Amino acid sequence: QVTLDVRVDENGDVSDALLASSDADSLAVGAAIEAALGMRYHPALLGGRPAAVWTRQVIDVKKSGAGPRR
Repeated sequence: QVTLDVRVDENGDVSDALLASSDADSLAVGAAIEAALGMRYHPALLGGRPAAVWTRQVIDVKKSGAGPRR
């Protein structure tokens, strides 16, 4: 499991992703950050207008049964 703090901009795009905590290896953390940066959200509203916000996103990572090919 990888927990990230992600910044969602006024357009709903993730503009930054920071590691908050993880019990996964560095490869899985990198993949989770890459996935988070590709996510889209409905932007938060502040006074009826879109606003940038930070939110916490938990991503479950699972190991593939396939190992490296030789």
